[in-house]
Amino acid sequence: MNERRIPRRYVVEGMGIYARTMFNTTVEILELSLNGALIRGARGLLIGCKYNFKIEHGSGVIPVDGVVIWEKTALEKMPGGVIPVYTAGIEFLDVRTDKAELLRELISDKVLELKDRRLRGVRVRVSPPEKAVLSYMEHCEIKDISVGGMKMEVDQEPPVDMIFSLELVLTKTDAPVHCKGRIAFYQEVPGKMPKRYHAGVEFKDISVRDKAILERFVEALP
Repeated sequence: MNERRIPRRYVVEGMGIYARTMFNTTVEILELSLNGALIRGARGLLIGCKYNFKIEHGSGVIPVDGVVIWEKTALEKMPGGVIPVYTAGIEFLDVRTDKAELLRELISDKVLELKDRRLRGVRVRVSPPEKAVLSYMEHCEIKDISVGGMKMEVDQEPPVDMIFSLELVLTKTDAPVHCKGRIAFYQEVPGKMPKRYHAGVEFKDISVRDKAILERFVEALP
């Protein structure tokens, strides 16, 4: 019987080691203007934070940056029980001429009725709701690490089994390590407000070069 060895984890909290993560989530666009949108999704957003939206339109996407200016939470009944659903007001940033023209096309295709004037422009209801992939970068402190994974602290509850892009900044001299990460588990950090979470991450799709950098770093830890 072969014995599977679990890589030893090393505590690195306080050493200034961090990860840059790119998380993605899908949202619905309920209302839209050239200056902003009303969106709905299954994950909470952070007021004042910048997000990148890739709005599906025809066979392509419209990329635009936006900032959350308000958010509300409601409970909705689903077949599996009651779940929280989040709605948020988004203000778009730096909508250049080409993006504005694509947004105009989308609005003209989907308009049902004029809504009130919000987010510095006329906002219209979109039916059926458009889908958008929302992406955001987060800097996360690494709590412990091994050659196979790590534990990091994040702002929001990450879905278990979510795959995301990951960059590890381990030292000031080595190049960052790039790979994919898989959320293996998460737990709320007790006593912190606003809430914070510890997430266990499994490293995936790491190159031979980056794995060598990671192994060299871990082997040098006390």
